Amino acid sequence: MVDTAKFYENSGAISPTSHRAGWLLSAPRTIVLTYVTFTYLLFLLSPFPWNANNHIFVFVVVFAAMFCFYLGYGIGMKRMPVVGRPLPIKAIVVLGGILTLVALIPSAQIYTGRWPWQFMDALADQKKAYEGLAQQLRDTEGQRGLIALVRALISPLTLACSTLGIIYWKKIGLTGKFFTVSALLSAIIFSILRGTNREIVDTLLYIVSSVSIVMARASLQSTEKAMNGKKIFRYFALSSLFILICYIIFIVFLARIDDRVGVQSALCLGESMVCVDFNSGVYAYLPHEVTRTIAILTGYLGTGYFGISLALNEHFHSGYGLAHSTALLSVYRQFVGEPDAVFQSYPYLLYYQNWDPAAQWSGMLTWIAGDIGFTGAVFVMGIIGYCFARLWVSAIQACNNAAVMGFSILALTMFYFPGNFQLGLYIDGYSMLVAALLIFKIWRPAQSRLRPG
Repeated sequence: MVDTAKFYENSGAISPTSHRAGWLLSAPRTIVLTYVTFTYLLFLLSPFPWNANNHIFVFVVVFAAMFCFYLGYGIGMKRMPVVGRPLPIKAIVVLGGILTLVALIPSAQIYTGRWPWQFMDALADQKKAYEGLAQQLRDTEGQRGLIALVRALISPLTLACSTLGIIYWKKIGLTGKFFTVSALLSAIIFSILRGTNREIVDTLLYIVSSVSIVMARASLQSTEKAMNGKKIFRYFALSSLFILICYIIFIVFLARIDDRVGVQSALCLGESMVCVDFNSGVYAYLPHEVTRTIAILTGYLGTGYFGISLALNEHFHSGYGLAHSTALLSVYRQFVGEPDAVFQSYPYLLYYQNWDPAAQWSGMLTWIAGDIGFTGAVFVMGIIGYCFARLWVSAIQACNNAAVMGFSILALTMFYFPGNFQLGLYIDGYSMLVAALLIFKIWRPAQSRLRPG
């Protein structure tokens, strides 16, 4: 065992006694709790008449989950940061960018029936692109195994290119910058071709995570004297630009959903026939366009809590580790057969209440609870909080680049908390997380395992 001060001095990690360390170390937890509170309020104040008969039960489950996340994060935040060995950043970025570009061509053709350079045609009519995606998926059923495997194998490098390329932008040269931008644009083009928002949202979150880590590292390394007027102005300008970009992307995001929904007199969710009541409460006095925008926003970020409400009315039947992940379920069905127990678990029981979990948000807790119940799901949130903190602390204090990738994946997972267990939807997600955690756990010098005495 070693002295704490010597640990930071020998490892090169930034000491947590820095004047800005306190709020920086806890910032992700604050953001997650604020975000979940905001989306839960969207659910409560939505113009959709949810007709949920167990609001108190839903509140208790969500509150307990966030309380466990809070506690788990607090424990992880107090642990020592893990120092990683240096990685060949530029080589990783270039290789990841090349593989991402190469994989885009067959992916676009197999999943959408279009070539990447036809993205402008898809952008002109996103509703048609989305409908075409559904038809293409039906037509290529059973034929996507190879390309799905390839995408899963290269996804860790794609993630590394998208995150590390931003963090080390000044050090990777023109070649590295070109492939970083190309990887980000490839994801956006693929999203446009599909008529979905997933890839654009993922890309935005990777950018946000990376920029946050860059700013947190710089803030920890600076001192009060070093923050002169010039640097303060620079931080203010960068922050303002970043907020403006996020605002523009948010507006485009809403516009794309609106385009996909199309013009219709009523906004309804799936086959459940939960439709917007434009005459309820304050919405009766608001312009139709305002209410429609609010409905689209709440219908996207708030519906998962209604899924939780429906699931809490069902009896628990374990999916034995397969219910939480449609990706794992797909692999199991292909090589083993139909797992009947899975279709008696929470997410799939929603079908009987006219709520399609494949098309409508059902809440991240619902998917996890499909295997271990809602009590187990609440405690899993504590584990996620612990890992979230460990990765963030190691990423900003010890400049651990494997932690950067792991943190980005968990940030993405928590963003989808109101919707689904995004990590389990695609093999890509598991591949990225497992690769990041393995490198985080194995690729580190001996002194990184020391603990303060």
